[in-house]
Amino acid sequence: MTEVAQRILANHFPDLGRSLRIHSVGESGFSGAAVFRVLSEAGSFCLKQWPKNHSEQRLRELHQLLRHFGERGLAVVPIPLRSIHGHSVLLIDQRMWQLERWMPGTADFWQAPYDDRLRSAFMTLAQWHQQAATIAYRGEWFRMDVSASVPTVIDRITGMSRHTNNVIGNIDASLMRETHQSWREYGRLITTTFRWRSPQLLHDLQQATTWRVNLQPVIRDVWHDHVLFTANEVTGLIDYGAARTDTIAADISRLLGSLVGDNIPQRQVAIAAYESIRPLTPTEHQLIPLLDQSNVLLSGLTWLHRRYVERVPIEQESRVLSRLQRIAQRLSQWSSPNIL
Repeated sequence: MTEVAQRILANHFPDLGRSLRIHSVGESGFSGAAVFRVLSEAGSFCLKQWPKNHSEQRLRELHQLLRHFGERGLAVVPIPLRSIHGHSVLLIDQRMWQLERWMPGTADFWQAPYDDRLRSAFMTLAQWHQQAATIAYRGEWFRMDVSASVPTVIDRITGMSRHTNNVIGNIDASLMRETHQSWREYGRLITTTFRWRSPQLLHDLQQATTWRVNLQPVIRDVWHDHVLFTANEVTGLIDYGAARTDTIAADISRLLGSLVGDNIPQRQVAIAAYESIRPLTPTEHQLIPLLDQSNVLLSGLTWLHRRYVERVPIEQESRVLSRLQRIAQRLSQWSSPNIL
């Protein structure tokens, strides 16, 4: 794979020079995208190979959106670079590639969960949303819509409806035979919580299909590992593989749940910081806990479904179990589901 990366850089980005050091840093998150760090005389760069079957049209629209942030001066967003041929999307051996600057900072909020860092994260997210709302084009994937139904709400209803009692029963039966203690313990907590919590959540989600909110480009997968800090300031907001048009509440709920879970004082700090830049509507306030809680339930069930129903081999198993542990910790606190 490193040889392919060297060939791409030599043929499409010769200005980086010949003295390149290329290091594979594995996959980006759980999407299957391969990432390489490139050290050159011109600086440090990120060369990314997108997962198979990723839409080329969607990626071109995404690059147009990201260049918009560059034009607006939002320095935390990595902007895809154009090759000597003028293209930022490179189709090589049936896979798409892109090159961007390596963003400074470290995703280490969990190691230092200070309020100043939390404020920086949510003020940065609010600035991202503000700038995204100023785009002037209407693409298939990224556009502004006024008073439209919420795509994420529809997705959550579909996801929760997919896990019928029969499916949950099959997962429980597999968990009875599971020899790995962590999979067994986390799995039982997830399925038990789904049984008692999902009817009310599904009812609330179905009610939310009648709500009308403004839609715009959002990140959708903005979580701990995608927010880079230098000291107490956010210096990188990375990985836009899931971005599309949706409600900004999808991003706020995702980041809230990832960074601070059900810690009410810190959730209040985060929301106040966000609203110091971009005030929320009453409907957006209502959506945040609903999307957060449904995401926690579905995230856990997604991994259980892959392992016990689809029988898909779980790669990066230690990372997946770490995710499941955090999900289980949140679910164990849900005896009172009324959170901000």
